[in-house]
Amino acid sequence: MRDSQRLRSKTNQKTQLQAMTVLGLKRLAIDAGVAGVSGLRKDALVERIMQSGSEVASSSDLEQDDCLKVSEAGPFWLSLEWKVTPRLVERASAALGQDWHRAEKVLRLYRVDWDDSGPHAREHVRDETLPEEATNWFLRIDGTSVGWKVELGYLVPGGKFFSLLHSPDLEADQGMRHQFSGPGTSGDEVVSRSQRIDSTELSLHIEGDIALNGKTLPGAEASVDDDSVDVHAETGQFHWQAPLHNGRVIIPVVAEVSNQRLRAVISIESTIHYLEPEKTGLG
Repeated sequence: MRDSQRLRSKTNQKTQLQAMTVLGLKRLAIDAGVAGVSGLRKDALVERIMQSGSEVASSSDLEQDDCLKVSEAGPFWLSLEWKVTPRLVERASAALGQDWHRAEKVLRLYRVDWDDSGPHAREHVRDETLPEEATNWFLRIDGTSVGWKVELGYLVPGGKFFSLLHSPDLEADQGMRHQFSGPGTSGDEVVSRSQRIDSTELSLHIEGDIALNGKTLPGAEASVDDDSVDVHAETGQFHWQAPLHNGRVIIPVVAEVSNQRLRAVISIESTIHYLEPEKTGLG
């Protein structure tokens, strides 16, 4: 009895998977921890997902609502997460027609002007190309603009753009403009608080550094947090170091050679809490 139930369950699972698009299967495979999904065909994706032992939701659960979430990650970054159902991708494919095979997934960034009445003008800043499998990203912004808007869509050479999802107009948090480390206690506040514990007898001040070691193709150019770093001519290794700020820090890393570019974004959360002074009963 149990064996027959397991067999029916596996059959239903395979039927549900085969009904999905290749793009939807790739997303599901990535969530299930399947490696190397980019070059797999549909049948192979189905088999790998089933072998992973991942539970497959019902068809109604698989088709969750499309959404795009945008939030500020410090004064110079927007953090984005999105969910795109296969049905919406199929709509984009149908709308772009013969141009679909040339389309690239992009994030389109707009600068928004605000006044007391709200947003009143938008300016297209740039398009940033995404890997097809990506479901989250960081967008670098300048620290002077008042607001932003982001669209996720497909762009065809020549300028034709199909918008999948868009954010509301976002007003920048001006409080973040005054401290690189974003929300949290600034470095100056940390120092002054440590000195207030007992400036005449006891003080406590903590400092630290962020150190990154990386490796790329010998001869490539590399940068960390927009600073160029030396790449070893034979090993391709590079090193970068900077003071550790209290709060959230976003560090972009870029390697580039000829017409190829690879990027990574490192997010570090560092919080130093200075506790209230205590009496030890000594002395």
